[in-house]
Amino acid sequence: MRDYYSACDAWLFPSRYEAVGLPILEAMACRTPVIGTPAGIAPEMLSDGAGILSS
Repeated sequence: MRDYYSACDAWLFPSRYEAVGLPILEAMACRTPVIGTPAGIAPEMLSDGAGILSS
């Protein structure tokens, strides 16, 4: 999985509900920028410039 995340320019995470957000953590661990929707735990994980929230 690391190779897939690392090959991305950005990781798009358009979930309407994701309680844990494991894909976000995996992408961030591979230093891949994350673009997510303001649902589930994404707003907390992507705060402080860690990613971008799109509505």
